[in-house]
Amino acid sequence: MATLGAALAACGGASSSPDAGADAAPPADATVLPADAAVDGGVDGGAADGGVDGGVDGGPSDAGVDAFVPAPDGGSDAGPSCGPCEVPPGMDGECVADAYCLDGACVQDVEPDGVACGELVGGAPAGVCVMGTCRPRGCGDGYREPGPTATEPDAPAREGCDDGNLEAGDACSPSCEPTLTLVSGDPEGLWEPVIPQQVPVLAADGAGRLLAVWLETKGVPIAIRAQRFTPGGVPVGDVLTIEERGVVPTVAGLDAGGWVVGYYGDRRVLGDSSNDPLARLVAVDGTVGPERVLAADRTNRQEDVRVASLEGGFIAVWEEHMPATRGWTAVVARLFDAAGAPRTGDLILSDPAENRRQYLSVASDGPAWLVAWSEAESPMLLEARIVARRGQGTAAVGEPFEVSGRRLAVDPWIVPAHPVGEAPNGTFLVGYREDRQAWVRALPPGDVSAAPPPVRISMEDERAGFPAVAPLPAPTGSDAAFVATYDAYPRATPLYASTPLGPEGALLRMELEAADGPPVLTPVRGGTWVTFAGWGGDFSGPALRLFFLAHP
Repeated sequence: MATLGAALAACGGASSSPDAGADAAPPADATVLPADAAVDGGVDGGAADGGVDGGVDGGPSDAGVDAFVPAPDGGSDAGPSCGPCEVPPGMDGECVADAYCLDGACVQDVEPDGVACGELVGGAPAGVCVMGTCRPRGCGDGYREPGPTATEPDAPAREGCDDGNLEAGDACSPSCEPTLTLVSGDPEGLWEPVIPQQVPVLAADGAGRLLAVWLETKGVPIAIRAQRFTPGGVPVGDVLTIEERGVVPTVAGLDAGGWVVGYYGDRRVLGDSSNDPLARLVAVDGTVGPERVLAADRTNRQEDVRVASLEGGFIAVWEEHMPATRGWTAVVARLFDAAGAPRTGDLILSDPAENRRQYLSVASDGPAWLVAWSEAESPMLLEARIVARRGQGTAAVGEPFEVSGRRLAVDPWIVPAHPVGEAPNGTFLVGYREDRQAWVRALPPGDVSAAPPPVRISMEDERAGFPAVAPLPAPTGSDAAFVATYDAYPRATPLYASTPLGPEGALLRMELEAADGPPVLTPVRGGTWVTFAGWGGDFSGPALRLFFLAHP
């Protein structure tokens, strides 16, 4: 398999007179539907338009007539209509708590997946709510049953997965057991899908929909590709081409839907072939947006991009090579809204010391975010330590602080410490390598000196690296629980869990024996997606694969 290092080395309107008595400023709902032919967009042109306005009342002189509100409306309107908007009839209505108009759209507040619904059979509802609809309960309904508990001893039997169908050949079998599914690969081995080490390459958006990204290579990089999946792991649509002039792709899901794909490449007309941090938005329907340069200041060479979702948008971080001293780098961040518009300028997170910084990681938990990197006074990183910086909203908080010791500590990996769906608490899990061993440390808010000590997850006789971490439901009385993988020599890729896994853990351990490089872990509701390149099947070269590890 071509290494990523080798691959990188080879690439290099309305009238101006308002109604008499009109409000001083139009309200926010002045937008009207195109079908309202007598509407002028919110401001009357005088008598010529019959006193009809697009949502801005002119008071009594307007006769109370606007595009959507019957007269008289007292000088204020109810905004654009969204037509009939109500809770659906029948069993589906049991899965919708409320329905209302908002900015011209009908919004439904749906019940959480897993709520019982439908006709009573044997004294219990026979259906289950899934994405706002009531479906017959059972394998293939799209809701993974967590199984009986102490408080619900009569709950349906536990399922290892449920992708909403009873078909074979995807990530979940017809009996609701996880199966290894193909993301990308060439049976003839003429090209290979490459995922960068220690880089998130699979992400879920706010609805759980997945996007996987990889670098397609044929001796040299060809293009950054992507594939969409349902929350259950069923492929959606064709393979997408994100960019043909970029490397080291990474991805984050957006709360409002869709994803942001980060990467870097040379986009400068003049200069010394310096790289820029870049990104493209990918819509839920697979539309790939235009390329965006993430940095406000493009003076220096910038690379090694990472992205993470953040309330209302995303955060991007990158490594910036400063020109004053050979080998000196800084860690820079910038925040964006969900449409890709900047919310801040460039934020330098590292301190002014002329040190070498690389191997970045970033994650968010509600409005809180954390960025970590490896830092050393020498470019050789012989005394490197893991350093981190917190943030809240659009601002960095406090100063950089050390997470590890100073024994060649590299490869940080950050995730929130609680399972997806639980309330944010600002605590993160940081996995990293130090002195050829793999470690995980929980970082609650506040002074790092009060944080619990790190947990070693590798064996003493191993040479470990590239740990990836995902949270598990914490047992009663425990602050945090997690599952982790790492690259190890001479063993096959190990799987570590701080609390017992379900039966799928043994199956995953067996599948990881064929892994060619460290896996990537993506926490989602109810479990963790494991992405890795591996050998086997009908492929003469490595193929990119997915496996779902349900919470125990």
